[in-house]
Amino acid sequence: MGDAVIGRAIAVAMLAAAAVTPAWADLKEDFQECVAQGQSLLNNDAAKVVAACSRLADAGNAEGEYHLGVLLENGQGMTQDYAAAARWYHAAAEQGFALAQYSLGYMYERGLGVPQDNVQAHLWYNLAAAQGNADAAQARDFVAHRMSQPQIATAQRLAANWRPKVGS
Repeated sequence: MGDAVIGRAIAVAMLAAAAVTPAWADLKEDFQECVAQGQSLLNNDAAKVVAACSRLADAGNAEGEYHLGVLLENGQGMTQDYAAAARWYHAAAEQGFALAQYSLGYMYERGLGVPQDNVQAHLWYNLAAAQGNADAAQARDFVAHRMSQPQIATAQRLAANWRPKVGS
C-alpha cells in the first residue's frame, strides 16, 4: 500500500475513534486536516500516527491494532518488526477484523514474523474471504494448491469453529 492510502485509512480509523472516545478529541482536528488535504499522515507527522495507533491498539481497538500492524510490517514511522506486526494483526483478526485476518494469513503464508504455516494461512484467508474479501479468497485458493487434503480439512474445521473475541 502507498503511504497516502495507509495514511487515509489510519485517519478514518482515528476519526471514528475520536467520535466515540473523548481522549481522541485532541487528535481529531489534525486527522481531519490531513484527510482534507489528501496528504499522507506518514509524510506529515509519523510520530503522531504511531502514537495514535498505539493508543488505540493498547485499548483493544481492532482498527488501531490492524493499522499499528501495517506500520510495523512496513517500517513506517518505526522500525520494521514482522513479529510485532503479526501480533497486532492477530489481536485484530481475533476480533473479526477482515483486513487483519487477510494480513495475518499473508504473514503465515510467507513466514513473516511467524513460522510459515499453510494451515494457519488458509484459516485466516478463509475467515477474511467469508466477509467478502476477494483477495483473501484468491490467496486461500492459491495456498490450498500447496496443501494436502488433510491440511485443507484441518484449516476448514478451524475456520468453521472460529468465533470472534471481544477486545483483545
